[in-house]
Amino acid sequence: MTAAEAAGELLLSDDEQQVREWARGFAAGYVRPAAAALDRDRAVPHDVLAEAHRAGLTTFAVPAEFGGGGVTSALSTALIAEEMAWGCVGVYSYIEGLNMFVSALREAGTGEQQEQWLTKLCGPAPQFASFACTEPEAGSDVAGLTTTARKVPDGWLLRGQKVFITNASLAQALIVVGRIQGTSGHDGLTLFIVEGQAEGLSYGPRARTMGWRASCNCPVHLDDVFVPDSQVLGDPGHGFRAVVRTFELSRVEVAAASVGIARAALEYARDYAAGRQAFGRPISRFQGLSFPLADAATRLHAARLLTWSAARAADRGEPLDARAAMAKLFASEAAVEITGVALQVLGGHGYVEDHPVEKWLRDARLETIEEGTSEIQRLIIAKALFGGQLGLD
Repeated sequence: MTAAEAAGELLLSDDEQQVREWARGFAAGYVRPAAAALDRDRAVPHDVLAEAHRAGLTTFAVPAEFGGGGVTSALSTALIAEEMAWGCVGVYSYIEGLNMFVSALREAGTGEQQEQWLTKLCGPAPQFASFACTEPEAGSDVAGLTTTARKVPDGWLLRGQKVFITNASLAQALIVVGRIQGTSGHDGLTLFIVEGQAEGLSYGPRARTMGWRASCNCPVHLDDVFVPDSQVLGDPGHGFRAVVRTFELSRVEVAAASVGIARAALEYARDYAAGRQAFGRPISRFQGLSFPLADAATRLHAARLLTWSAARAADRGEPLDARAAMAKLFASEAAVEITGVALQVLGGHGYVEDHPVEKWLRDARLETIEEGTSEIQRLIIAKALFGGQLGLD
């Protein structure tokens, strides 16, 4: 990539800027005002999501031919994710979970499957969907999944358990990752579309989480759930690549959401430091506080640009493994650090619920875990580095 190309990928087109302003306006008008109460009450944000659906924000990633917004670029998705997470990442989690369903369906589904399911998401009322992969003993290690698929006449029977599945109990449909009985490792992994109220499908209680308290995720139990052959995505036994691609795109989205959380906290701390007086002057005049905020601002911009670069690569159809991992690793860890700095600037005020900084710190912490922990991202990056797939020039 030339220097001019590198500079160009960091600039937004007019359309991309419009997408950004669209999401920013909605987040400021609807999401941020509700965030504190939703966090306090651990409430499902039905009213906010209904407004988001009317605005087209729940289905922006669905292609236009199926009734969605047709915003299918990774960069535009990242712009929306940042703004919505700035409002409240717990609210955005419903859209993020739906986006994973849409992404996997677009990656591996037939035209008929896409029309059948994506059209249903674009009706007058908000509908939700899930991507069910994580299990009690297999998160980042997709090869360790134990949910089995047994072939029967005209279909498959799924048996197993999933955990931490976003939107699961609200979902009209789930894409469940299972393995064909008798296979191991990456071999045999298959994606199945399961109706949300299918016989044999049940859900555990909604998780009580440290952050993201407005989100809805829960265990999923599959007890010989029948899936017809028509609802298998791609060739049976060959779903690994579709799973990987879905996670890669989601990691870019997680990176962008991390930037949104960090930006919210940094803005708040900056304004607080400019207005708070100590020893006869604003505390922003003290280097002990202004320098950490300066470092935080630098990390925020670096995280955003790394995220945009990975998103541009996705939109060019380039391999994403290391680039998505780098964006997710850096942005999520930056969010934890920046929210920590913001809390420190507020001192005791940052530790109480009267100010939103403690919420943002709790929310940021999950970003280093979801869609693969920081340690997993480092493994991916190191493998690409020593395998020659990650250039340094």
